[in-house]
Amino acid sequence: MAYDAERSFFLEFRHRLRADTQLIAEIEGALAAVHERYDTRVWENRFVAGGVTEQIIGSAARALGLDIANVGKHNQGYDLELPSGEGLSIKAVFSSTDGQIRLINKLGEGTRIWVDATLFPVAMVGIGYADPVLVPGLTASSGDALVISGRQLKAFWAANTEWLVDFVNVPPKSSGANTSVASDVVAFDVFQRFPRLMGAFRPEI
Repeated sequence: MAYDAERSFFLEFRHRLRADTQLIAEIEGALAAVHERYDTRVWENRFVAGGVTEQIIGSAARALGLDIANVGKHNQGYDLELPSGEGLSIKAVFSSTDGQIRLINKLGEGTRIWVDATLFPVAMVGIGYADPVLVPGLTASSGDALVISGRQLKAFWAANTEWLVDFVNVPPKSSGANTSVASDVVAFDVFQRFPRLMGAFRPEI
């Protein structure tokens, strides 16, 4: 399987973003904000933080004039789709960057293999690109997931810097001191139409 379109997208994204200091600052600020507001130690917040990270990357690409759609809700295995139909997955890593990165859940029967080009926003590293042909042999089965080595990915990017947006500072997890719970925010929005529920609403403690 060739990954020409996905690689071209990433290289152009990297090239255009390097010169756009305002957008770099917005990406860094948005990534920091989502973790300050939605600490991923709260289980349900993990899905929200992941989804917002997908939107940050997709929106940044479109702000740079690149045509790409956020399609994660269709659950086809990738999160961004190019006009020609190729997809890219996004796997954010905000802690334990030397460990195993979960690529695919292995729920149900059948063999799971890594097939989608992937963008990895990695804390204190940047936004890296990888695909199964570019970095063969880095995946392994671990319990209920197919994983990839964070340490080996970082070694690959260090030796092949064109596949890393190292000028974006991806922040690590926050302390979570002022975190919100994602479902509270959704409930508050929904309750706008239901005054008695709204009047009795209390955020989780």
